[in-house]
Amino acid sequence: MPRPQPTPPVASKAVVQPAYAPPLRAESQQRATAPLGQIGFSFEGQFHPARNAIDTLRQVFDLFIKRDPTFAERFAGLPKHGRTRRYLARDAGELYRDRPDLGSVKLDSGWWMSTNHSRQTIGQIISMACDVAHVIHGLDLTDSLGD
Repeated sequence: MPRPQPTPPVASKAVVQPAYAPPLRAESQQRATAPLGQIGFSFEGQFHPARNAIDTLRQVFDLFIKRDPTFAERFAGLPKHGRTRRYLARDAGELYRDRPDLGSVKLDSGWWMSTNHSRQTIGQIISMACDVAHVIHGLDLTDSLGD
């Protein structure tokens, strides 16, 4: 009877870890909330007031980029932003290719952010940003974009 042949080792798939690992959440951590009637967002127990909804988005992007230098590149690298335009780019021309008349703003980091959005869309962009930053939107970060 022939001897069984040993099975060759199985190659393991490398697991790619993000450059930034978010801190573990304490079970007792309270939900961050924005003061009633104020525009802005709350993150890690601190409220960040803003002039309007688009200023809230700008501050969220700036905060996430400061926390994790790879954030902007990872967000910009998402295959889908809006239906026809990008939300964050290295160059302002990448935001509104067909509509150069629409506004954009340069962030502290040098990245550009599109600004022609409804409050509903801004809320969706903040939620996307939270996903990329490994932050739970509505728990770790809450926003108040006005009525």
